[in-house]
Amino acid sequence: MPPDSYDTASPPFVLPTTARIAVGICFCVGFADGVILPFLALWAQQSAHLTASVVGLLLACYSAGELLATPILGGAADRYGRRRVLICSLAGVGTGFLLLPFCNGVIAIAAMLLFIGVCECTLHPTVSTVIADVVPANHLRRAFALARSSASVGRILGPMTGAFIVSYDLGGVFFAAACLLLISVCLTIVGVPETRPDTGADEEDHEPGLAGLLPAFRDRRLASLLLWLLCIEICAGWVPAVLPLFARDTGL
Repeated sequence: MPPDSYDTASPPFVLPTTARIAVGICFCVGFADGVILPFLALWAQQSAHLTASVVGLLLACYSAGELLATPILGGAADRYGRRRVLICSLAGVGTGFLLLPFCNGVIAIAAMLLFIGVCECTLHPTVSTVIADVVPANHLRRAFALARSSASVGRILGPMTGAFIVSYDLGGVFFAAACLLLISVCLTIVGVPETRPDTGADEEDHEPGLAGLLPAFRDRRLASLLLWLLCIEICAGWVPAVLPLFARDTGL
């Protein structure tokens, strides 16, 4: 019998401390989104005194900032370091949510939502990259599943907490989300070291920008899959824009 025949079991699944903090950040980000998004339309109508036709535009600005900035800033963690980008993105999103209730007018609110979207474009990929840096390859699937589940739990608890906050102050959801994200900044500063491997940081990585997405549409099957995904995202985007207003109008 070969000497290593009994040594086939993989080591137990134990998340490193850095990965645990990253999973906690996923929860905080999901919770912050869950607290704000269901009540953004109500705040825009009741507190910012905007018409219902503008609410969809504002939600589009939130997503558009992330869409436009991702091809440009998506690789920032590889160039500037995971820790630095994670701190800046968390601080940017948290500060944006903190300042949003003080914005007056459609242009100011749209600009702030664009800024939040730009900051958030580097947040999710950087958290995933930190997990990939510190978790062994044979445990990555479990770690990513745990991070995804943590974010989903945050998105479940967020609206429940937001409903409680809104019963006292509609604008309070922004401060709750901002505080949670700024706490995540402190956790990152204290507990997350730089995890970027030293593989020649001086090499320049050319970001292709939005034009880099065009080759994906040369494959007919991939293009059709992306277009169907686009339609699904469009339909899913209607829900947070319409459901709160519908619930209010019907007395729910």
